[in-house]
Amino acid sequence: MSMARKIRMVFTATLFLCADLSANLLHAQSRIPGETKGSTMGWGGGAGWAGGGHFHRGGGSIFSPDSKLLAVVRITRVVLWDLTAKQEVAVLENDDPVRCFQFSRDGRTLAVAVLHRVDPAKDRIIIWDIDARAKRCQIEQGRIVWQMEFIGDGDKLAVASRSRKKGPGKYPQTLRVWDTDTGEELVQLDGNAGRQKKPELYRLAASPDGRLLAAWQLRTATKADIVLWDSESLTPQRTLRGIGSVGQLQFSPDGKLLAAATRVPPRGNRKDMMVGVRLWQVASGKELSATAFDDAGVKPGDAWFAFAPDSKSLIAAGHLYPSPSDSETEFRLWEFATGRESNLGLVLGDPSLIRRPGYWYVGMDFSPTGDWLAISDRQPGPQVKLWNAKSRQLVRTLEMNVEQPGAVPAERVAPAGMAFSPDGRWLAASRNTTHNTYETFVWEMDSPDDRGGRLSNAR
Repeated sequence: MSMARKIRMVFTATLFLCADLSANLLHAQSRIPGETKGSTMGWGGGAGWAGGGHFHRGGGSIFSPDSKLLAVVRITRVVLWDLTAKQEVAVLENDDPVRCFQFSRDGRTLAVAVLHRVDPAKDRIIIWDIDARAKRCQIEQGRIVWQMEFIGDGDKLAVASRSRKKGPGKYPQTLRVWDTDTGEELVQLDGNAGRQKKPELYRLAASPDGRLLAAWQLRTATKADIVLWDSESLTPQRTLRGIGSVGQLQFSPDGKLLAAATRVPPRGNRKDMMVGVRLWQVASGKELSATAFDDAGVKPGDAWFAFAPDSKSLIAAGHLYPSPSDSETEFRLWEFATGRESNLGLVLGDPSLIRRPGYWYVGMDFSPTGDWLAISDRQPGPQVKLWNAKSRQLVRTLEMNVEQPGAVPAERVAPAGMAFSPDGRWLAASRNTTHNTYETFVWEMDSPDDRGGRLSNAR
């Protein structure tokens, strides 16, 4: 198999790692000389940990929907990089530390949630016009954003948020929909009207066309539902009941299926609930099938997955705890179109993916064309392994070498996030460089050929 010569990164951006409010999210931001505080969150595909279509810990950077820009957080700023020109083209100043950010589906709007440095009542969301590089409006909600999704034609922003106040009742969350042209609140959604006025909301997902919003919420302390909302009428279309805690909620690329990382009802010889991925048909609300991890130690918040672009399979990973001082990660390939379930490491012939020791986030993503499967790794150092998704052959290992003086030793460096651009031309990945700092790498890619694939130099 022929290979292009060694890849060069398009550019790198140093990021600052901050503490998170949830154990299964990573916060990161760019380091600016003289500044060491603040936080930002991102959760893949269209939103920034930097969200939307995929669920990744992106290390504070996201691609625009047209794949022309990469947005990177620098504490209070969002910096826009032109990927073709390989240069910085705009700096969006938000005055306070960025928590999360997300592009609209047409790429013309960027929503940035910030945390006020002093007064939590001044937490807000800033709506940016990307073409004008100017602020369009502000959403003065006075609450910390847990997750947000653009819905409809991008004229509405659904926001799950909660108060930052201390004391009793500090965690109740609300789901509100805001007008992104005026910053006005349109409605507060309540999928359990008459039962609980302020349901707890932890997970949101917007369909690929923006017409539906899926919201996982608690009815009581032990019972939860997933409610499907129509983005135009803002009315509930369907309710999926009997759902436990959800670690990830996502529509399939074709929008016909909805998947959740949650507890799976007993099946076969199993008598207890196991954590895995459940799958529903969006049009009917019918549950189609489910897969479960082999080990009972996996928790919903420690499981995540990625759909294949053809919406016929997905890969899933789950952390488990054999002992209080030890942990492992289990990987699965679920081809639900045929009902086949396999250990991903066995399928790819990679022993390190059969069951990996340690609790380190592993990024997983398919390229939009379905040609590539990328998985970030930290053994023996930070790297991204790239497979031909069709032949399932390992094509290349992309190393993120540590070169700075005083950097963390290679064996202790961990990847922070990874994602393909929407057009599949670019691959971005992050890793820590020194204590509490991160660096983002971007590679330019060509489509694989029939010999297993190749990569072009990104010059």
